[in-house]
Formats: sequence, C-alpha cells, structure tokens
Amino acid sequence: MLLMLLFLIIIFNNIKNYQNLKQENEKKKIEIEYLIKYTDETQKNYQELRRFKHDYLNILLSLEYFIQQKDFSKLEEYYYSKIKKTGQQLTTESNEIKILENIESEEVKSIFMMKLLVARQKNITFSIEIPEKIANSTSVNIVILIRILGIILDNAIEAVENDKNGKIEIGIFLMTNATLFVIKNTLKEHIPPLHQLKQEGFSTKGPNRGLGLTNIDNLSQKEEYLTINTKISDSWFTQELFIQNEGY
Repeated sequence: MLLMLLFLIIIFNNIKNYQNLKQENEKKKIEIEYLIKYTDETQKNYQELRRFKHDYLNILLSLEYFIQQKDFSKLEEYYYSKIKKTGQQLTTESNEIKILENIESEEVKSIFMMKLLVARQKNITFSIEIPEKIANSTSVNIVILIRILGIILDNAIEAVENDKNGKIEIGIFLMTNATLFVIKNTLKEHIPPLHQLKQEGFSTKGPNRGLGLTNIDNLSQKEEYLTINTKISDSWFTQELFIQNEGY
C-alpha cells in the first residue's frame, strides 16, 4: 500500500513537472513570436523615421523658398496645411505611448504597443484611456492573457482597416477587486448574430480564415479568474475582459 502511494506521488510529480515545462515552453514560444513581430515593427518604424527625415528636409527647403521670395501668404498657408498638421500627429503619437506607461506588465504593454503601431501604419483612428496604473495580475496565466488580447486586437484592426470612418477604442480600468479591459470597434455593416460568430471555425473573413471568437472562449475557459463579455450594437462591436483579483 505504501509502495503504491509512493508510486502515485512520483507519477503526480512527473505530470506536474511536465505541465510546468509545457507551459514554460509555450510561454517562450509566444515570447519568440512577439520578439520577431516586434523586430519587424521596429524595422518598419525605422523606415518611417527615414522618410520623415527626408520630408523634414523638404519642408525646410520649402520654408526657405517662401522666405526668400517674401511670399508670406504662401508661407502661412504652407505652415497651417503641412507643418502644424505634422506636429499635431507627432504629439498624438507621443501621448499614446505615454498612456501605455500606466501598464506595469511589460508583456501586456508590448502587445498593445505592437498592435497600435500596426493600426497607425494602416491609418486607423483609435483612442486609448488608461486613467490609473494597472498592476501585474497574478491571477491569470500571462501567456493566455496575451494570446486573447492579441486575437481581440487583430480582429478589431481587420474589422476597420478598409473603412475610412472606422475607429477602435481601448480602455483599461481598475474596478473593485478586478481589472477591466474594453476593446471596441465600429461596424461598417451588419454582422451575423453572436451565437453564429462563436461557432467552431466560423469567420466573417471566409472559410478557414480568421481566429474567431470560439478560440477566445476556449482560452478564457482555462482561467478561473478571467471572464469575457461580447456585445454587438448597431454601430459597435465590444469585447470586455474582466480579470478578477485572486481570492475574490
């Protein structure tokens, strides 16, 4: 009897070690994938910086020309139509990055940073609201959380990228004993009802395309302290992700 108990303990420990190793490998795989994506986005941003430098030199040459010609009406027009608009865009991007500093988790901050860079490159209008510091959550597996956020953000971007009036709104809020993530995007046209969207393999982007809401549900069901609500209105598709503090 004692030998059998010892044998069961050894098996249990081996299974536990295997699960921990599997989870660690999965986490490393996700980290590598996002590192590759981050490197790719960094390269794109470097190219954008080079283009901006080139444009900036052209702006200076244009200013010099108007000044030399003493054509101050053209100079004023050029300033308001070109220079001021560029300055406002740079200020907006700087403010967006500053807002993300309220997220203490580097993994969560990185996924939002990368996806918002993608949205910016696609000229998608978006807004972010994070009024308070968001601490690291210990009640949810960070790998699962990142995967869910990545899917939600990808779907939001794909939903509005071909809509010139499309918009994405993001909010992260502290609640009583919980943290709430809200990610919503505008709807250009009518979409199928929620129960159809959640069918296995269903995608509004065609057969065998898209991740679908069913993947999000499957991932969230693995986490005791994580809940996802999906809402569809006439003009908005909204997903709310609640992370309850451990012990509540």
